[in-house]
Amino acid sequence: PLSSYFDGERPVVLTLNYANCPQLCSLQLDGFVNTLNQLDDWQVGNQFQVITISLDPTETDEMAQKFHDRVLSDYSVSTAQDGWHFLRGSEEDVRAIADTVGFHYNYIERKGEYAHTAVLTLLDPKAQVARYLYGIEYPPSTLRLSMAETASSKFVSTVDALILRCFSFDAASGTFVANAWLITK
Repeated sequence: PLSSYFDGERPVVLTLNYANCPQLCSLQLDGFVNTLNQLDDWQVGNQFQVITISLDPTETDEMAQKFHDRVLSDYSVSTAQDGWHFLRGSEEDVRAIADTVGFHYNYIERKGEYAHTAVLTLLDPKAQVARYLYGIEYPPSTLRLSMAETASSKFVSTVDALILRCFSFDAASGTFVANAWLITK
């Protein structure tokens, strides 16, 4: 069950993608992996889990495995093999998960493609949505601080805790911005 990926301590990054996507899914996951490779203190399988759920209910095990292998081939952390999970499900199950986290998508039959946004959904250790990071590129500091804010305190460094005290996430810009009042205090 999906609940088995939540241990009550580590956050989970959820992505909804599919193996046969003509470009957006690969661009998004490549951008995510590029950012992950720049994070020394946050590693998939150690401080957090990643779940990628396929939007395509017709995707086979072989397709999912090839997609998994391609995405993880560029990630330099060995714990990702056990910490990044590529899942498939029925159309009803995937739609239920997507609806629960506020992810909207549509199947465009004439093109044989899914129309969807590129977003990382950060889920707290209790499986509640904590933050959305939109786009295909993610600034390392924004991802790191978002993960720290979402995680249990045992994974947050003293420096990150201080930064989180003086900065807040600005959804409009998708970055953390200084809170002058708290800094001057």
